[in-house]
Amino acid sequence: MLAAFVDESLRRRPGDHSVYAMAAVIVDLADCDDVRLTLQALRLGKQRRLHWRDESPAHRLDISRTLTELSLDSIVTRTCARQERPA
Repeated sequence: MLAAFVDESLRRRPGDHSVYAMAAVIVDLADCDDVRLTLQALRLGKQRRLHWRDESPAHRLDISRTLTELSLDSIVTRTCARQERPA
């Protein structure tokens, strides 16, 4: 059986240049605990969670390298660089 973890982000910028991104990671349930423990181990100091915008460039690289080593079935991302407006 599989589990999906989903996140989204909206960055509003002046004009039509807002960015909306969504991502889903699909993990085999048998691997969920290992993945969770691996990611929790990447927290620095008393951090309660990992959050990309709060991490230094060096730590982002560590997180990225760790993600490539995990047994994930797939990673899916979608980004729209322009916000749709009704006519």
